[in-house]
Amino acid sequence: MKVNFIEYSDDFGIIFEAETVEDASKLVRYGINKTKEIKYSEVFADRDEKVSMQIVIRKKKQSRCIIR
Repeated sequence: MKVNFIEYSDDFGIIFEAETVEDASKLVRYGINKTKEIKYSEVFADRDEKVSMQIVIRKKKQSRCIIR
């Protein structure tokens, strides 16, 4: 999966681009089962200069998605 991070004047954008069928199915499941509630968001900076970000978004309570 290819990820791009964009900074606008008032907000940020994260763009995920599927590179495989598995990536595409994950994005489709996300689109079907997501809510607008961010459960967790954090940026990590390690001593070895590695910087990463994690965002956890809640699923619908009864999320079900089958892709054939």
